[in-house]
Amino acid sequence: MLTILKQSFPGATVNPVTAVYLNAVIEYLVADLLEVAMRAAVERTREKNASFRITLVDVLNGIEKDHEVKSLTETVLQRDQLMTVG
Repeated sequence: MLTILKQSFPGATVNPVTAVYLNAVIEYLVADLLEVAMRAAVERTREKNASFRITLVDVLNGIEKDHEVKSLTETVLQRDQLMTVG
């Protein structure tokens, strides 16, 4: 992660603690996303008596049902659209 940060910000000083912190944040977000996807997959398998696999549809349904994750993804997408337009 430190190497990626240094490549992304050439000429800037990157503290190694920053890489550790960023890695922890990404790990937390991925774990949260997998948790909401798992809940959606469990609901789907109960309804259809299907095999348990987390699919992209489960991830998207999980995002829709979890207020915090949905808010985060909407904010990121809005900023991305502003950056591409501007």
